[in-house]
Amino acid sequence: MISEYVATAKIVDPSKVAIKATSEGITPHAGAIYIEIPELGFLNPDLIYCRYALSIPFMKIQEGWKVLVKPTVNDDSRWFFTGIVDCGDEEPTDDDQLIIQLLSQVIYASTGGTIHLSAKGASEPFILGDKFKTYIDAHIDSKYNTHTHPTTATVAATAAVGVIGPPVVPAEKPVDIYSKKIFGE
Repeated sequence: MISEYVATAKIVDPSKVAIKATSEGITPHAGAIYIEIPELGFLNPDLIYCRYALSIPFMKIQEGWKVLVKPTVNDDSRWFFTGIVDCGDEEPTDDDQLIIQLLSQVIYASTGGTIHLSAKGASEPFILGDKFKTYIDAHIDSKYNTHTHPTTATVAATAAVGVIGPPVVPAEKPVDIYSKKIFGE
């Protein structure tokens, strides 16, 4: 008997999979889908419950994708899908290339060499984001550039009594320590 088959994903929405599985007396599993295998005569509405077994966790399978499936019990029950056939029939709508579609994010590379995590229009740099840069800049300002020491001595540089600092030359803030090649939100 053949141990692996090419199947078509027919029901992939987790809530719809759970409803159908429960109605069939099956305990739903995370990532499970319903498939059809035409060469075995399993066509809609006679679908096979198929559990997730990809090496990449949480990849979202789309309805209509071709998946590689195999049975594990008696060579005809408890099916798992173990791979994507024909790249999941996924074709980018523009020149950007899809790498992985996870449940809530997409990772793809644009023609400009940028790797995107999540939305294509992501504006927050991934390595050191704008929010973190703002924090670092504020930290430098508060700890160094506006830093003062109260004193009762006369300060030679200003001939004043009472305050030392801030420094005459402010500390430099980093300008190029975050990536413009990796984006994510």
